[in-house]
Amino acid sequence: MELSQLKTFVQVASSGSLSKAGAVLRTAQPALSRQIRLLEEELGIRLFDRHGRGMALTDAGRQVLQDAGQILTAVDQLKENISYTQSRLSGTVTIGLPPTLSDIISVPLIIEAKEKHPELKIHLIDAYTGYLLEYLHKGEIDCAILYEPRGTHPLRSEFLANEELFLVGPYDRDIKVRDTIPFRDALPFVTLLPSRQHGLRRILDDLANKLKLDLLPHVEADSFPALKDLVVRGFGYTILPIASLHHEIHEKKMSVRRIENPSPKRQLFLSYPSDKPSNRNVNFISETVKTLVKNFFTTSVSF
Repeated sequence: MELSQLKTFVQVASSGSLSKAGAVLRTAQPALSRQIRLLEEELGIRLFDRHGRGMALTDAGRQVLQDAGQILTAVDQLKENISYTQSRLSGTVTIGLPPTLSDIISVPLIIEAKEKHPELKIHLIDAYTGYLLEYLHKGEIDCAILYEPRGTHPLRSEFLANEELFLVGPYDRDIKVRDTIPFRDALPFVTLLPSRQHGLRRILDDLANKLKLDLLPHVEADSFPALKDLVVRGFGYTILPIASLHHEIHEKKMSVRRIENPSPKRQLFLSYPSDKPSNRNVNFISETVKTLVKNFFTTSVSF
C-alpha cells in the first residue's frame, strides 16, 4: 500500500468521480482507476460502487475513508514535526562585540535567539577591536563586530554601518541631538580625547590634518567610561560615537551635537575567520545582529 493510493482514494471519495478527482490531482483517469483497483485488491474489499453518475463509497469504503484520513493526517503531522526539528538550532555561537555596542544589542540579541531557538547558546565576549581580531584569527570566536578591521590575517567581512561621531558635552537643555556644528568650530571645545594610538583618534587627526587644524586635548584617555565621566563632571568636551552615550543621553547627563563639514565617521563590519565556514547557527546570529545594528543606527539620532 502506498500513500499515493490513499490520497487518490480520499480525493475520489470527496469528488464522487474519477474525472473530477483527476482534475484536482492533475492525473489521467486511467492512472487513478488503476490506483483504486490496486488498493481494493490489497485490502480485499470493494471500495466504490460504480454508476452512471460517478462513484459512491461502499460501507467498507466509508470505514477505510475514516482510517485513511487519520493516516494522512498523521503523515502530514510527522512531516511538520521533522521540518520543525530540522529548523531548530542548537549548540553554541561565540560572538565578539565592542563595548560601545555591547550595551545596545547584547540583551536584544539574546532575547531574539531564545525566543526562536531556545536550545541555542550564545557566548558574548566584550573586547576592543584589537583583541577581537586576535580571537578571530585564532578561531576562538565565530564572528565579531569590528571597527575598520586591519591585520595581517585575512577575514571575511560584511559592511554594517557608518557610525557618526558626535561632539559631547555636559547636559544643556537647549542643545538637541539634531543641532549641528561644523568640524572646524567643534575642535576648540574638545579637551578630552583618546590617545593617538586609538582608532577613533586617528580618524579625527586625519580630518584635522586635511583641514590644516590642530587637535590639542588637555587629557588623553583610551577609556570611553573615563572620558564620559570627565564630561559629566564638567571637565570638558569630547567626541564619541552615540552608541556609547545611550544611557547618559536618556538620563540627561550629557548633550550631543552632530558634527558636519566634514562629519567624522567610522565604519562598522561584521567579520568571520576566513578559514572557518559559517554554519546555520552563525548565519542566524549574523542576520539577527545585522537587523539590530541597522535598527539602532536608524533610530539613534532621535534620542
